[in-house]
Amino acid sequence: MSCHSLQKTLIAFLYYVISFILFNYAFYCSFGTAKCWKQAPQEAIRKYLLETTEQLRPLCPSVQDNLDSKLEQALLQQRELVQKALERNFSIPILIYTQSSSGWGNNILGLISTLLLAIVTKRALFVHFYPVKLENVIQDTWGVFPDVSMLATRRNTSVEQLMNHQAYSIRASEHDQIWLSFTKQMERAYLNILSFDTETRFSTVVLQSNQFFAPLLYIRKDYNSQLCNLVGSRPFYSIANKVLQFTPEIQRAAFRFMQEERFHEKLVIGMQVRLKNDAPRWKKLNSLDRLGSTVQCAANVALQQQSPKSIVLFVATDHSDILTQIRKLCPFEISTFDSERANRYFSNDSQAIRTAKHAFVDIFLLSRTEYMISSWGSTFGYLAHGISGRPPFSVDLQKRCCRLLSSEPEMHHFYRVDNMGLTNKPYSSSIIEWMNMNRKARVVP
Repeated sequence: MSCHSLQKTLIAFLYYVISFILFNYAFYCSFGTAKCWKQAPQEAIRKYLLETTEQLRPLCPSVQDNLDSKLEQALLQQRELVQKALERNFSIPILIYTQSSSGWGNNILGLISTLLLAIVTKRALFVHFYPVKLENVIQDTWGVFPDVSMLATRRNTSVEQLMNHQAYSIRASEHDQIWLSFTKQMERAYLNILSFDTETRFSTVVLQSNQFFAPLLYIRKDYNSQLCNLVGSRPFYSIANKVLQFTPEIQRAAFRFMQEERFHEKLVIGMQVRLKNDAPRWKKLNSLDRLGSTVQCAANVALQQQSPKSIVLFVATDHSDILTQIRKLCPFEISTFDSERANRYFSNDSQAIRTAKHAFVDIFLLSRTEYMISSWGSTFGYLAHGISGRPPFSVDLQKRCCRLLSSEPEMHHFYRVDNMGLTNKPYSSSIIEWMNMNRKARVVP
């Protein structure tokens, strides 16, 4: 092939590549989703933000009193906003949380963060979960998680139309990268979260997130004062234990299992093992060759207690074959709420609902264990130790057994753990760096 022909071929190839990129960009713009990539001008919201610091500091400057009663009042006000939205046919500001393509753990972290966002921005919150609705696993006694279909019914329109028509979209999800780099995409989403309440053109905001972004809200001065007076420095624990009540059916299944296994007579150590990891940043931390260190960590924790009770290791895992390996490594009794038991307990449900209920039984049981060993990157484990309020143990890159100093899900995706060497290339984002500076996961051996 001559040089001239090769040059023409390369030009044609570049033409088609550029055309393809422009076509996709135009497609997203035409359907309104480009709004979620629009970067909020940082200068416009800087006046609302706290000054950054090179020092680690708590989310709140001091411990507040009467947090529980203040939070209850805020939840009652949130329920009133929902009723107004239904009565006034969508004429007040609405915030819709829609499920991402992630699992239940990610979406519950996003949901709790979004509830806090709704509270500080005085918006009625509606949720959109599919194919299994939230009501199958959580009893919404406070009325703060109404399904968005209630609004769609009142407006005689479909859920899809409701969420797409004149809605301002924000996607704070690791799966929605498109052409943007992961860090930049998340920074833009976070800036939009911090500034959307100043956007008066859109009465409806749709937020899709699989992240625990609650600490981000503390950056804004006005949000910080509200949150410190409502939930203090433990936003997940406060909200989860007030509104994240599992359905009676799930609680009955968990208590029945605990009784059958005679947990009340034993020292129960919870161990959550995750092996299925799509994200490269977690694969090196959750591999089979590290399982021995994780089991040894559980054994060390159990033996340090010097309890007269017999020890049982309750294992929740995404890989059933792993139990055989654990039994070879562990000298203690092994207990697990397996799929066979879940199928028997929830026999009248569809497979999707049965799987969801099984997951929440495991989360409930892990949260009731006296000590817990968790896998890195597993939101499943984050929910359990976040609900319990007890900091978990985990194994670092050097296979040391360490205990976190906080039970909050602070290590979810963006929270660097520098002193554990989990990342060689920190995210270069001003907003994310602020969160990293102030909310690093702190670990002691």
